[in-house]
Amino acid sequence: MGASTGTNWWNAVFGKPAKVSDFNLSIAGAGEDNTYGVSFNYFDQGGTAAYNDFRRASIRVKVFRQFDEFISVDKVFLGEVIGNLINVETFRNMHGVKNALARGDDL
Repeated sequence: MGASTGTNWWNAVFGKPAKVSDFNLSIAGAGEDNTYGVSFNYFDQGGTAAYNDFRRASIRVKVFRQFDEFISVDKVFLGEVIGNLINVETFRNMHGVKNALARGDDL
């Protein structure tokens, strides 16, 4: 591979701004002998380095029920999906950068 004169490697690797999105939704309520709550979170952080994005979605459900003076049920359900997601367009861009570097092209 020949020298890549004119390539700004900082911009090639860290050239995009990193946006962060964080969404939360919560619903809660109660009755005479019960309470409940449901919350959802979606987090999306673009990475400052190329192809270094992070996404997470989570849900939490909490239910409490008082049957009588001595018996109650308190239950919490949790779920989470975490991923470093790469879409098809990102994969194509990675392949194009690799080919350009192999040819010695400026980026």
